Amino acid sequence: MKKQFKNLLFLFLGVFFLIFQSPIFSVTDSLDYGFYWFTVNDQRTDAVNSGGSAISVSTTYYDPTKPTVFYFHGWQKGTSAQNYSRETFTYIDPTTKASVDTIAKWKADGWNVAIFYWNQFADEEQVKDAEAKIWSVSGPQGMRYRLSDGTFKTTLSPTKSVSDLAYSEYLTIMANYKGTEIRFAGHSLGSQLATNLAKKVSDYVATDSTKAFLMPKRLELLDPFWSKDGKSYLGDKYGSTYTTCNGTADGKLDWNAEVVRCYVYNMIAKNGLAVTWYKTSAIFDLWVGDQNTPMESIVAFQNPASYWLNSTDQTNKHVWARHLYFWSKTVLNTDTMPKECTINASGTRIPTGKISIYANTPLTRVKEMMGNTYYWDQVEGRNTPNPNDDWYERKTR
Repeated sequence: MKKQFKNLLFLFLGVFFLIFQSPIFSVTDSLDYGFYWFTVNDQRTDAVNSGGSAISVSTTYYDPTKPTVFYFHGWQKGTSAQNYSRETFTYIDPTTKASVDTIAKWKADGWNVAIFYWNQFADEEQVKDAEAKIWSVSGPQGMRYRLSDGTFKTTLSPTKSVSDLAYSEYLTIMANYKGTEIRFAGHSLGSQLATNLAKKVSDYVATDSTKAFLMPKRLELLDPFWSKDGKSYLGDKYGSTYTTCNGTADGKLDWNAEVVRCYVYNMIAKNGLAVTWYKTSAIFDLWVGDQNTPMESIVAFQNPASYWLNSTDQTNKHVWARHLYFWSKTVLNTDTMPKECTINASGTRIPTGKISIYANTPLTRVKEMMGNTYYWDQVEGRNTPNPNDDWYERKTR
């Protein structure tokens, strides 16, 4: 059971871990994971107690009548040795040096915000070893977790995958939810966790229509990552095309991207799920990544730019996706910004009167942008992180 062995001590040290640009916290040498509710200035509180029950918290953190967004982080190599550094919602704008609380507007607009932490499981030298834990307890490293001295332990390892742990907690904390909207937002490997959790909820809702309120309306893939090659822990259930997304095996071990795109394809069809993809880096074009190009044609696909970062700084371009999404809540849902435009032969930007995809973009507009007709490249506001001056060119596939 999660948290029966948990003894958490949060101590703000006022230091920033450079890669994640997040405050460093200290935690006792044991195992901690699960959902945490957030309010402004990175204040947070645990959502589930040591007995596996939902904790009653102030409505400052969680109000069951309000819209809710859940964030899922990715690979956390080396963070345990950094006093168990954990991602938060603070961003330091490198162009102005200002500290931005990227969920301040979310909270002002009445949203509940939560993070699912699995950082000790995700702290692996090889990204594929962390990735496996999302899907199975039978991956290359099982469900081992890392301590601050760099050692790996299995003494407290759960008998469920990270997705199953998240699913159990999700059902617990959202059992009495009465809000208008739920969103899942996953960064990097966390996009696989967000997608897998959404699939579990979709399957649950299919068996009990009274639980339809648990199904997210939007799935935000923030510079998602999938590793290459088939995985024994995934088995052979899906083929390489959408025509085999009904569970038709092709005689080959499934790839993570293959499974994810079938999950996404089926949830779009069955649940009317709106799915966005923010590609901010070339992180999966290199190294061990799978581009998952076929999935671009069924989601709303957008290429944000970050010219204030060096073109070789793919790590921070990758990290930028999560900060951009949450900061973009400050962008109004009007036809003013972020502008969609076309560009004529002379190079003139011609506004279409529509907007591109950010946090406040209406659900109907996001669904309008999904599919194999267009994709969007950022053409203005590329030199500043602040999303309020962004323009996107609509391009035909």
